[in-house]
Amino acid sequence: MKRLVVVLGCVVGVVGAYKVATKIHLIQPVDWLAVAHLKKADHLFHGVTVNTAVEDRKDPYWKQAYAEVTKHPSILASTSVPESFPGRIERGNTELKEIALTFDDGPHYPSAHALVQELKSLNLRATFFVVGKMAEKHPELIREEEAAGNEIANHSFSHVNLSKIPEKEVATEYRACNLLLKKILGHQPRFCRPPGGNSDSFVFRAADDNGLSTVLWTNDPSDYANPGEDVILERTLKHLSNGGILLLHEGVKETMSVLPLLTKEIRDRGYKIVTVGQLMRDSAIARQTAVAQLTLPKLSRDR
Repeated sequence: MKRLVVVLGCVVGVVGAYKVATKIHLIQPVDWLAVAHLKKADHLFHGVTVNTAVEDRKDPYWKQAYAEVTKHPSILASTSVPESFPGRIERGNTELKEIALTFDDGPHYPSAHALVQELKSLNLRATFFVVGKMAEKHPELIREEEAAGNEIANHSFSHVNLSKIPEKEVATEYRACNLLLKKILGHQPRFCRPPGGNSDSFVFRAADDNGLSTVLWTNDPSDYANPGEDVILERTLKHLSNGGILLLHEGVKETMSVLPLLTKEIRDRGYKIVTVGQLMRDSAIARQTAVAQLTLPKLSRDR
């Protein structure tokens, strides 16, 4: 009996310490449901509150990127991209009946191929925020995604929590993924997304230094945790809004299954589904039109 009391006391103490530590941000709270769905094949965590990944410091791309970040910072300053977008993107123009479709954490084999084919059949284009170390394993999937008209974006190289590592290493994570994607596609991406959305001023600045615009989201049904197709559908439709950005995850079977119905429901509500780049281009055009209308001289019928 005494032993049981001691054990219970230890459990209560550990739980109490855990609660205090998470409250004062010494550690991150654990989403145990999501941990139960952790993919053993790639060790990527498909969620927000916990990230078990570590930096892949031994990879040649990571090493090259770190050397450039630490020894040749001017290389970052000279980074250029084809188009200019805001440094941080949380949504598009609220006057536009458009939704940007995004998929995080790929590419996974063979689910990425299946998703590309499904998008084709639905006449959809999406933005894929890919992880460098995953793209390094399957560059053919990255090429297939872009060849189908989709947009490839940077989701860091190792899928680590960028808000918990030094700024130089944040820049390294983004740059290593940029270097790899440029090798695969011939050009670097325009957009990035920090894993789990974990970010701060240093993370945003590291993205800017690498010529990247940080893309967050307005709609996250937490499909990574496999909550059920009905739940994914309900959560997504509940938070639809003009200029919204929908966060889904590549490699989730329930997402694949519900995608046709989800697409139909979104379109039935009058929304056009686009990539992040298209959303931002359309948003810029809409803003320019609005400004032009405001500055037009008032016409008079008086002669």
